[in-house]
Amino acid sequence: IVSSGEKTTLSSHCSGGFEGVDYLEISLLNDFWRTFREHEREWLSKKEIEPEVRSPGKIGILGGSFDPIHLGHKSLGEAAIKELNLKKLIVMPAKIQTNKKDKQVSPAYQRKIMAELAFIGNEKVDVSDYEIEKSEVSYTYDTLTYLKQYFPDDQLYFILGTDSFIQIEK
Repeated sequence: IVSSGEKTTLSSHCSGGFEGVDYLEISLLNDFWRTFREHEREWLSKKEIEPEVRSPGKIGILGGSFDPIHLGHKSLGEAAIKELNLKKLIVMPAKIQTNKKDKQVSPAYQRKIMAELAFIGNEKVDVSDYEIEKSEVSYTYDTLTYLKQYFPDDQLYFILGTDSFIQIEK
């Protein structure tokens, strides 16, 4: 990744190269950074989760570090909306995950913006900054307790990928 002031692009001439990454993928990533720069200030403003005023329903919570968010995350979220007939999917980037305390991750605001970009145009998806605003480790129990206060009459569905499911006992 090459960044100079206002411009961030990928270059296949960087040390280490991009073996296995084709020009289409590089083009898509360049488009992402261009869109990011165009909307950065707008997306950095805090977006609150608003309680639904409609009748009770099903709300899915898709949590993770999303570093980076990818098609697997997006597909999982969209499949959950369809298969569970969710009225809302809350994508919840974590600031600090218990199983990733010692790993370096991208800044939280960047991961939040990437998640917003991934689900742009999907009216059923909200990206929350609840966990990234916390200073401590994110525990699913605490997050679900918080969300149940906002959505007391709704059924909450915690959605996770295979990688998280394999480590759930930890």
